[in-house]
Amino acid sequence: LELGISLPKKLDANRWVGEPVRALLIPTSIFLTNNKGYPVLSAAHQQLIVKFYEHGVQFVLTGRPRHLDGLEPYYLYLQHLIQRIPGQSVKDRF
Repeated sequence: LELGISLPKKLDANRWVGEPVRALLIPTSIFLTNNKGYPVLSAAHQQLIVKFYEHGVQFVLTGRPRHLDGLEPYYLYLQHLIQRIPGQSVKDRF
């Protein structure tokens, strides 16, 4: 399943999570740039990614990096997003 700039309605998004999705393709083009120049996702994208993470879906970044340092800032941002999930132990995160 590939995320896009626009997201489905909440009901449709809940159906996506109910499907046997193995991987979520996250294009670099949907990332915004914060005031420090780093890639970030909209709040709606963050919520959807957290839902998929909680269902064991793997993330695959696609596209060309639009920020300095290649894909590393994107990976670090996703890692930060996952670490913020309440109730996650270190073991659960990995």
